[in-house]
Amino acid sequence: MNVTLTPAGFELFRRVARSHSESIAKRMGGTLSTTELETLTELCDRLRLAGKR
Repeated sequence: MNVTLTPAGFELFRRVARSHSESIAKRMGGTLSTTELETLTELCDRLRLAGKR
């Protein structure tokens, strides 16, 4: 199955993702160091990509 967003749909996704990211950053507040956040991002990316196999 292949899904494609319209330009308006993609813009909505970007706004929601940005808001979600800001919400997480506000709630997590300095809990993780920059290095830990980078590691977490890498791990989440790996898990997300594994779901595409």
